[in-house]
Amino acid sequence: MEKKEEKKEKKKKKKEEERKKEMEKKEEEEKKEMKKKKEEEEERKKEMEKKEEGEKKEKEKKKKKKKKKKKKKKKKKKEEEEERKKEMEKKEEEKNEMKKKKKKKKKKKKKKKKKKKKKKKKKKGGS
Repeated sequence: MEKKEEKKEKKKKKKEEERKKEMEKKEEEEKKEMKKKKEEEEERKKEMEKKEEGEKKEKEKKKKKKKKKKKKKKKKKKEEEEERKKEMEKKEEEKNEMKKKKKKKKKKKKKKKKKKKKKKKKKKGGS
């Protein structure tokens, strides 16, 4: 009778041990799973941050490029404006030069005419 009882007890103990081991194994696996999930989450987070950083840099780059382009355009416009101004001044200068030349020519013609008249008078008076 006692031996049977002992056997039963042993079996019960064994079952209990196995159940405990199974539980520990399960817990260990769950822990591993949790760790893995956590690591994956971290990895994903890092990836996202990297991506965002990249996008930010790209945006910054584009902004700089746009600014540079704008500056270049402004500079070009300014230069063109300067060029136009110079051209206008040159034309004005040429116009003035032409006017002066015309005036000089007119004066010369007038002088010549006066001289001719004087000569004619002299001839008449002399004869």
